[in-house]
Amino acid sequence: MASSKFFFSKIPSIQVIRFFAVFFVIITHAISRAMRLYPNHVVEQSFLYKGAVLSHIGVDLFFIISGFIMITTQYENFGNWKNILIFLKKRVIRIVPLYWILSSLALFLLTFFPYLFSFGQKPQLLWALSSFLFLPATSSAGDVFSPILGLGWTLNYEMYFYIIFGLILIMPRYLAISFITLFFLASAMLSTFFEFSSPFLIQSTSWILLEFILGIFLGLLYKKNVKLPKLIGLSLIVLGSILIIITPLFLPDITSFKNLEYGLHTFRFLFWGIPSAITISGFIFSFPYFLAGTWLEKLGNASYSLYLIQAFSLPATGLLLKKYMHMNLDSNVFISLLTLCTLCLGYTLYIYLEKPLTSYLTKKLL
Repeated sequence: MASSKFFFSKIPSIQVIRFFAVFFVIITHAISRAMRLYPNHVVEQSFLYKGAVLSHIGVDLFFIISGFIMITTQYENFGNWKNILIFLKKRVIRIVPLYWILSSLALFLLTFFPYLFSFGQKPQLLWALSSFLFLPATSSAGDVFSPILGLGWTLNYEMYFYIIFGLILIMPRYLAISFITLFFLASAMLSTFFEFSSPFLIQSTSWILLEFILGIFLGLLYKKNVKLPKLIGLSLIVLGSILIIITPLFLPDITSFKNLEYGLHTFRFLFWGIPSAITISGFIFSFPYFLAGTWLEKLGNASYSLYLIQAFSLPATGLLLKKYMHMNLDSNVFISLLTLCTLCLGYTLYIYLEKPLTSYLTKKLL
């Protein structure tokens, strides 16, 4: 069994933020689903669509939180090569089983029922293997970063970060932090001066990787027991939120679905990554127990299941509503129902599959 130093008590406000992060992502994808079923001009007039621009920050919040959690859980584990394997095993147990189960289901559906997917093409072997190995590759639809579970592109970034972070555990803490910071910064600078065609190089030189570094530095401050007066914390939350809100006014291209996932990562890091980190800092340094014990915290614990299940729940719910009642539903109601069904199914998946499976594998392998 792994030492207790590899585990830490969850911070309620971080779990609440994780819920809002996944909620924002689900809303974004629910709107995208609605636009395939309704005339676009109808959806674009809905108040949910008009506010959905900001919901894209869910990914940025996840990446920052991931960096924060990695440094706070591994703070005492630097300088020992034996901890590398324990760390990577723990990450694999946390991420891989559920992702592979749902990816296998998606692969089965895509192979035998390709018409259920928007691009309707059967999978290619290299693309399928890359999806299971968390490697970016060109999909059957021609997208560079979309694995079999399209939203798994973010997990490609996560796993890349985990591998680099795991390897630096061999170094003393502050040397390791300096190395990963300079490594990601130097990699991002390469993408500023050179244009890469390789999917792996596009990913590994993305500025969005620096959002993990933002989370690491927040975690270092947290481990130093930094606390801020509530007024300052509230000011940080308001400032970060305002900066996030005004970004689309000055950088409208950032709102493009395609640009958000595959391009403009420099702007995304600067205009959404940094403000998101400012907002998160207000919570963790001033309101660490924000909404503790509420359903929002519980749903935050289930954020991984909520994130993955939407690949199935949104299309399935959308088709059912389209068949039976969608023409009688306001688009705002339609989007809300898609979101609500996804939250319910995702939490069920967490309780009955992710949580017991993770617990079982942790006991057996750690």
